[in-house]
Amino acid sequence: SARLVFLEKNVPKEKAIQIKNDLFFDELGTIDSYKRKYPYGELAAFAIGYTNDKNEGVDGIEKYYNEKLKGKDGFIVYFRDVKRRVVSLIEKESNPAIKGNDIYLTIDRKIQYITEDEIKNATLSLKAKGAIAIIMDVETGEILALAIYPSYNLNEYYKYDNEARRNKVLTDTYEPGSTFKSFVMSLALEENKVDINDKIFCENGTYVYNKLKINDVKKLGMIQIREAFENSSNIAMAKISENIEPEIFYRRLRDFGFGNFTRIDLPGETSGLLKTPGSFSKTTKAFMAFGYEVGVTPIQILNGFSSIINGGFLKEPICLKKIIDSNGKVVLENEARFVRRTISKKTSELMISLLRGVVERG
Repeated sequence: SARLVFLEKNVPKEKAIQIKNDLFFDELGTIDSYKRKYPYGELAAFAIGYTNDKNEGVDGIEKYYNEKLKGKDGFIVYFRDVKRRVVSLIEKESNPAIKGNDIYLTIDRKIQYITEDEIKNATLSLKAKGAIAIIMDVETGEILALAIYPSYNLNEYYKYDNEARRNKVLTDTYEPGSTFKSFVMSLALEENKVDINDKIFCENGTYVYNKLKINDVKKLGMIQIREAFENSSNIAMAKISENIEPEIFYRRLRDFGFGNFTRIDLPGETSGLLKTPGSFSKTTKAFMAFGYEVGVTPIQILNGFSSIINGGFLKEPICLKKIIDSNGKVVLENEARFVRRTISKKTSELMISLLRGVVERG
């Protein structure tokens, strides 16, 4: 029985021809195989993902849309004679290969490149371990850039460990801190528990709440709620949260997508951590009001935030723009699915003016 022995796999074509010419004996043959090539190397690695040596998608879009990308193998049926020479092909029973589809991403190459460059510079100048940035169109739900530093080269994925290849945008939860204040302020406004022109006393920077101390960076006195938000007062947020029932507090945050999947079209997403009202302590609401005792993923924060400023529409973020088959026909035009209303247009407009104030005055 003739056994097939591979001298070397994945040899570039030129090298294969050279070997065959150098070792001229009949038993030596070549088999064509195909391999993905990623011309941009590290660019958008965490969105694109990669294929293994069997050309199966292992991560990112490659994995999520593997079935749409891979096409179908063809086969040939033929007769051999006693000396195992091919005599004739049976065309009726043979099938040509079918090419896979082409996939167009929502990622904008220029924006992606700039984003990666910026987070690299920030990581190095701040001597940080790494950085994450995502850019999303708040109206369409399209992801325009998804960047993690350090990145990895898709052509040499096997040289990096799982940690380096992990898509932290979807998998890593953290306590968001002050970025969470926007969600709590939104729900307080939506529930008519607060008016931004009301006055609130910020305890001159230190507030003992249920035996726990809450501090502010700036020592603020009696000021408007708008000012307290612009200056990112933890104390003001804690006081605002006192007026909201735990069930409403929880349900509204859940509406923004916390403690749940965004259902982005990439593999490996985790749901984060949002305490249910039954497991609230006396201080949970107050501390959640400025971003503690809650676990979020970067994509959740971005997606929820988009709903705050787009008029209250929560969507499922997307990386896929469209799918086109081998004949150039559009198989799918993708649109982000609408999930739910989080807040009213009026609250959204109020939040936009508050957030503008944070940038201009806070």
